[in-house]
Amino acid sequence: MEQKKKTILVICLVAGVVAFCLLPCCVGGLLFKNRNDRIQEAREAEAKAYEELFKAADKAQEMLKRH
Repeated sequence: MEQKKKTILVICLVAGVVAFCLLPCCVGGLLFKNRNDRIQEAREAEAKAYEELFKAADKAQEMLKRH
């Protein structure tokens, strides 16, 4: 059971790191667009990053339920 908890923790940690690494990259690529477009695209990128994080958390929770 300890190994499964560690695996789930690693999955969530990796998903979190990926989400928060992608966000600045997405925002950084938008520097040459007008302000409103940059804000909208940054919000969309943030929403996508959180969506990936929640998917990983759901997957981890599903793994816990199975065992």
